[in-house]
Amino acid sequence: MALIFKYENIQNQNATIHSTYSTPILHYLRFSSDFFHRIAEDDGLSNRRCFSVQQDKHGFMWISTKLGVDRFDGKNFRHYPLNLFPDQGYNRIGVNYLRCSPDSTLWVFSEAGLLFQYDERKDEFELIYAVRDFFNNHSIILNDVMFDSPETVFLSTSKGVLKLNLPDRMALLLPGTEELSVNQVNKNDDRYYISTRDGLYISIFPQTGPMEVRFRCLEGKNVLSTYVDMENRRILIGTLDAGLYSRSLEMEDLQKLPLPITKPIRSIVSYTLDKIAVGVDLEGVFVIDKANLTIDKQYAYNETSSTSIFTNNVRGLFVDNQFNLWVATYHGGISFQDSYKLNFDYFQHRTGDSQSIGNDVVNAVLEDSSGNFWFGTNSGVSMLSVHTHTGRITLTGIFPVKKETRYSPLPKIRKDVYGREDTLSVLPASTGKGEM
Repeated sequence: MALIFKYENIQNQNATIHSTYSTPILHYLRFSSDFFHRIAEDDGLSNRRCFSVQQDKHGFMWISTKLGVDRFDGKNFRHYPLNLFPDQGYNRIGVNYLRCSPDSTLWVFSEAGLLFQYDERKDEFELIYAVRDFFNNHSIILNDVMFDSPETVFLSTSKGVLKLNLPDRMALLLPGTEELSVNQVNKNDDRYYISTRDGLYISIFPQTGPMEVRFRCLEGKNVLSTYVDMENRRILIGTLDAGLYSRSLEMEDLQKLPLPITKPIRSIVSYTLDKIAVGVDLEGVFVIDKANLTIDKQYAYNETSSTSIFTNNVRGLFVDNQFNLWVATYHGGISFQDSYKLNFDYFQHRTGDSQSIGNDVVNAVLEDSSGNFWFGTNSGVSMLSVHTHTGRITLTGIFPVKKETRYSPLPKIRKDVYGREDTLSVLPASTGKGEM
């Protein structure tokens, strides 16, 4: 997903690369802190802490915050409160995330276990399902959702995987996942990859009967991220603290890669046609050859260089439509690698500078249909206008949908019972194809 000389569709559970251009367009994009436009509570945002950003088919921007969801038309905000239970735990009331189903419907799920659907006709969010009702337990955490079809969604919870049939709103707990703390479910072809705090489960759904667990690996390991390499017929598995693993899609030949990776693997994404990028918290970004799984480069903080990434505290990786690499961090802002120059610039919050990024904790990244970038941070949303000439965008109305958006929700960070920073789930990157 960075410097790619041939445009094609590359699909896996983490990302889909797609472009409508017939030939590559490679040029140096001129970024400047002067291009940042901050959107905060004084502008109408309901709350400063923003967890995710989406653009719909009409060009509206949707932002999830601690107080619900806001719709922004370029000038004005409309706030959509989410109807919560009065006894809902306060700590997770406002942890809300936006998703889009395959039919372009906008959804919101909360960490507290609530799933909402946007009704365009009524212009409101309707509560579709509450995980607590299935388990009869208020403390169940909803880590992620995965839409298998417009009628089916998988809910990754702290007590297993629920398969929810949307037409009748009936849920089934998948056999073999009971009591598992599930980070996420991804799908490739007919296989479902269930990442948990107790290993990876690879499952299928036969034409008749319940889900079958075909293979389980890395028992006792917290699996944070997966990447399916269809060309080489293998899956890469990233863990919290046990390194990076590889497994053939056809054979049970799990192997740990002999790489100097010991910290949480937050993201695994396509980097070029023959390489992948692995974002590792505290250790930087590793570029790995797809064919032989060896390290090609490692990008890490270097205090003597002004062109290295700003910090090794990698939270997630994002690749834009020009195949430039963005490294989102917590407490370090955004590092950016131009696909032509192949070195890094970075954007950080500067106190007193209203045109710098609003906060150095970045929760989400979206490239809208006009090529502008939106960063959900702990201090509102910061929009970066991209031009190859001088000048700055003026927000005067809705944003026309010229091409597909590209969106990357980033890993949710929390502290475990020992006070260490942990990952509840690493959410798959998405181009937004078919999303709203």
